[in-house]
Amino acid sequence: MDSNSDHFPDSVESKSKFQLGYEALRFSEGIKQRIKEHGDEMRRIATAEDNVESPNCLGPDSWFFFKDRALNP
Repeated sequence: MDSNSDHFPDSVESKSKFQLGYEALRFSEGIKQRIKEHGDEMRRIATAEDNVESPNCLGPDSWFFFKDRALNP
C-alpha cells in the first residue's frame, strides 16, 4: 500500500475506470435532474435578462469599455 492510499483512500488513483465512470454518470444524472426541476425558472430568468433594455446593463463589450476607461481616464 502506498503512502497516498493512507491519506487519500478515495483518490482517483485508487479507483477503477468503472468506478470513475459510474460516479461521472451519477453526477451527470444529478445535473440533469436539477435542470429538469429548475429549468423553467432558469429559462425565465435568462429571458428576462436578455429583454432588459438599460444603459446600465453590461453588454459583451463592457470589458473593453472599462479597460479603456481605466487606461485613459
